[in-house]
Amino acid sequence: MGGTDKEQGRQGGKEAHPRSLVAGSDGNLKTGFPARTPTPSKP
Repeated sequence: MGGTDKEQGRQGGKEAHPRSLVAGSDGNLKTGFPARTPTPSKP
């Protein structure tokens, strides 16, 4: 807690942003982008 979404994305990964997993974008987890940002690879 206490930090920007980007920081939490890097630390938490799938735990902090389970939505990125649902979107099916592993790239988000690797790059550490917040789940708020639209996934570049949309199915």
